[in-house]
Amino acid sequence: MTDVDTGVPEQAVVRTQRARRKSRTGTALFVLLLLALPVVGGLLGLLVATITPPTYTAHAFVLITSTGDTTDVSAGDIAQATARVATSDSVLAEGDSSRRLLVAADDDRLTASASPDAPLVDLSASAATPAAAADLANALAAAVDAHVTSIGVDADVRASVFASASRPRRPTSPNPVVDVAAGVALGVLLAAVAFVLRRRERQPAGLR
Repeated sequence: MTDVDTGVPEQAVVRTQRARRKSRTGTALFVLLLLALPVVGGLLGLLVATITPPTYTAHAFVLITSTGDTTDVSAGDIAQATARVATSDSVLAEGDSSRRLLVAADDDRLTASASPDAPLVDLSASAATPAAAADLANALAAAVDAHVTSIGVDADVRASVFASASRPRRPTSPNPVVDVAAGVALGVLLAAVAFVLRRRERQPAGLR
């Protein structure tokens, strides 16, 4: 009878020890998972930056100047208006490279903006190579120049290429630093979510 009584507690102790070892092992694996998620996220960001084709962006600048004494419309106003329509089909069609420009505009690879304190229009073009980006930006500048020239007689303004586009030295995208940082941040976010869910699971049902 004594053997039976001492056997039951021993089995309970063994089960308790096994449960504790299992709990410690699960906790250790969970901690490793939390630490691994940011590392995996950073590696995925680096992989994305490595396999993404580079994109280069070149800039050309067109200067708008007044040719008359009228003050009804300033050169700055013409520059602002030109920037708004620089990538429209009607303007792009006036250049010698109209087909290339129209295709680039459809792909959202052309942008235009006007300086707030000078009658200067910044024309940018993106492409897969530095040479293609520079050529496209210069073609866009030529088209804008031709468009302003066609309306210059009535508006008393003229356009001139202030600075031609040069070949960019570095790609604008991908950015390895940004991609890795975004991957790490995503990993940290997933780790935080996993930590909160695990805490909720380990809490008593009445405290959840």
